[in-house]
Amino acid sequence: MAVPRKGFRRITVDNVKYWWKTTGQDYGISLTIAGESRGGQLLVTGFDYHHKLIKVYDNGGQGYAQQITITPFMVRQVIELGLKSGWKPDEKGEIFYPAIDGKIEIRLREIKGQND
Repeated sequence: MAVPRKGFRRITVDNVKYWWKTTGQDYGISLTIAGESRGGQLLVTGFDYHHKLIKVYDNGGQGYAQQITITPFMVRQVIELGLKSGWKPDEKGEIFYPAIDGKIEIRLREIKGQND
């Protein structure tokens, strides 16, 4: 089954084009990557939100701010890791779930609240 283009972004890694999409879930952010043909094996992985509690209201109320944004820099790393780990984006197959913990450089953005 081909992956639709809607909501997917393109990235080129080593002169090969891929499609990627992120989806926010209760448990974190899901990243889905497909090869150019979008008919091969999908790569799916996820990231925690890395929340930081900050003061968000003048009355002292607090809330959580998301600190992580999935960037093309991170997507490139996941693609490279997936390919080294056996992902076959141009061949049909089961969804590929690479273990990325500690293998991907995550750059968190600094979030400031009213109490910083």
